[in-house]
Amino acid sequence: MSGEAELLKKRARLYAQPPACSDMPGGDLIAVFRIGGSRYGFGIKHVNCIKPLDRFAPLPCSPPFVYGVANLRGRICPLIDVKKVVEGEGIEGKARYMVVLEADGVKVGVPADEIVGIFPKPRELKSCDSEFVEGMSDDGTIVVNVESFLRSEAIIVSEEV
Repeated sequence: MSGEAELLKKRARLYAQPPACSDMPGGDLIAVFRIGGSRYGFGIKHVNCIKPLDRFAPLPCSPPFVYGVANLRGRICPLIDVKKVVEGEGIEGKARYMVVLEADGVKVGVPADEIVGIFPKPRELKSCDSEFVEGMSDDGTIVVNVESFLRSEAIIVSEEV
């Protein structure tokens, strides 16, 4: 093998490694979305995928925080309005995206209006009164604790109609 080919292989192995988050200022990365008039951040390790929310079905007789259900690769995925759960007021109008969150085998979609970007999680967060929120950044981004949000009894619907 030529020296150039060996060099290219070495570079490919080097660049194939994921970036180390511990070298970043805030440690972890968060994906930030605009939901209603608020910015929400979710740990990137819990974001399964982001899809356009072209079609969804409202779910009659469900709690106000249930936005509806959507088809996710042939499976029914519940859509939970995180803004309604955290702030008490829901999304107005139709969301453009579905952010699929996953933790501990639970998968839900969160409707979002806009994809803001991926950023380092701030080291210091202002405290919030919600059990699902890690805190709020200086720019007003509400950082959600995805694991506690998805494990919470508050979003489990077990009613019979």
